[in-house]
Amino acid sequence: MNAWVVRGLGMALIHVLVRTFLGVALTQWPLQGSTFRFLGLVVVVVAAAGWGWLDAAADSRRHPEEDTGSDLTMRWLQAGVLGAFLSAVICWILNFVPGLNVTSNSLFFELTSGAAFTILLIFVPAIITSAIARFVAGRRSGPAHVSPAADASVPVGAAAAPGATMAYGAGYAPEAHETDSFGETEHHYGDGSVDPNADTTVFEAVTEDPSPPSEDAPTEQWYRDDQR
Repeated sequence: MNAWVVRGLGMALIHVLVRTFLGVALTQWPLQGSTFRFLGLVVVVVAAAGWGWLDAAADSRRHPEEDTGSDLTMRWLQAGVLGAFLSAVICWILNFVPGLNVTSNSLFFELTSGAAFTILLIFVPAIITSAIARFVAGRRSGPAHVSPAADASVPVGAAAAPGATMAYGAGYAPEAHETDSFGETEHHYGDGSVDPNADTTVFEAVTEDPSPPSEDAPTEQWYRDDQR
């Protein structure tokens, strides 16, 4: 069952019980009509406000991110419409029960002006308290903690912190150091790529020997010099 249906049925039940109690109380104590009506109004408003607070608090725990929460505005608007029209029809039917005197209005009035007022009694308190509950939950949670391994300002070549694979995504591994054939150190990542920011390898200058080897030199020495 949808969440707005549950809330609409619950608020309709509360509204019907309050109006039934008012009908019986006004019959027994007609001079206390204003007090009973005020108490009935407070009960409906408090029920909607408290349910809206609990609804927003639970949604904030399920969705800590503010942009991923449920749309409580539409939920409580639909719940208010369902609860208002359903309670209007039920109260009009209960008026035919002897001794209740739930309402003296026509069905048309209950479905128009009466239902509009009931929608406001359900929707407005629930939305106000849900907004306050989300604000309080956001203040308590505070800003999200950023892991140092995920900071983009960490220079290349620094030692990778634990959990760096998760911070940079699948397939990432801390960089490794290898020595090439010239004795220089190369920086490699886990995927085999070479660090483009590593120091450029410096080779020694090649100079030509101004004097060729002597013909009288041994053959092995001439071969080594030629290969050089």
